[in-house]
Amino acid sequence: MDTVSTLFQKVTTDEYKKSTELTGNLIKWDVRVEGGKINLAVSTVNKHNTEGESISTRTENYPYKAKYSFYKHGLIASSLFNNNDIVILTTFGILIYTFSENNESSENVSSENVESSENNKSIFLNYFYFMEFDPFDYIRENEIYMEIFQHYKRIFSKSTLPLPNYDSFRLDGWVSDVINIKSSLLKYGVELLTFAIKEHKLELIDEIYKKCMAYFKEDLMNNKSFLSIITSTMPLLDKYYPEYILRYSSETNMIIDSSSYSIEHQNKNLHLCSFF
Repeated sequence: MDTVSTLFQKVTTDEYKKSTELTGNLIKWDVRVEGGKINLAVSTVNKHNTEGESISTRTENYPYKAKYSFYKHGLIASSLFNNNDIVILTTFGILIYTFSENNESSENVSSENVESSENNKSIFLNYFYFMEFDPFDYIRENEIYMEIFQHYKRIFSKSTLPLPNYDSFRLDGWVSDVINIKSSLLKYGVELLTFAIKEHKLELIDEIYKKCMAYFKEDLMNNKSFLSIITSTMPLLDKYYPEYILRYSSETNMIIDSSSYSIEHQNKNLHLCSFF
């Protein structure tokens, strides 16, 4: 993604900041990183470029600790793109948020989460990639920092964003948005379920499984891709939680053998393996 690649070009070794303000498309983003939190606020901006009312807020609690307690995480660089999106490079990773004034992303949010998404006033975390930019190494511009910086610069120089890495899913707000936004679950579900299995997060495993099956049942043909989230992690499930293999086999066979499905697709000769 060009915007992210360009953001790395803007990085300097000046002392990082705790906050930033960016204005565009008649809204202003106010971002503050401190005290183990990212506080985001979106407000209106009138034609005279003066701030109006606050229309959206979100607080992100992050679990990542700096190497030395007296150096705190902070902002390195930020940029606006795609009208209402903002990309933020911090000392613990890169985050991309989207603001939707009219809840335009609500069609991608599962029904049971619509209320909570409205409480967040439509600020969604669309992407997060954990990075080990320790504040101490960043400020000192030592060899460790330079090696790490060049590594991430190469990763994000490509035309597409890399898949979120393992430690990115330790951010609870990111996990919540991946689960509850349909497009994000389809895109990053395999990585999230893999993380949940390896970390033995039983509630998270069950929630992802139920979401995938629910989407499949809503539209058997168009949503069959959600089954691949489960089937892609079957070796891990078989190793740690084999009961899900039996559960999956039973549920999919039951759906495919149901009378409504058979009548609608009796001439298509579908089989369970076609959904893998």
